[in-house]
Amino acid sequence: MAREYKLEISLFERLIKNHFPYTALESQHRMATLISGTLMPIFYPQMLDASNVLGYPNIKGKNFVFMEQL
Repeated sequence: MAREYKLEISLFERLIKNHFPYTALESQHRMATLISGTLMPIFYPQMLDASNVLGYPNIKGKNFVFMEQL
């Protein structure tokens, strides 16, 4: 059904492909820098951390954990 109605393409992708004007984010305001420093070079190389995330406290235990679902 997804292919029949082309639901595998997101609304954002449809808009961009049809030349709808858009602006990419330049800074992120939620992720701790340890997480953003791992993800942003891969997915958002030009994005910067906003100043409010620079002072986030550490989380008890571990700040960043990888989990694998088998």
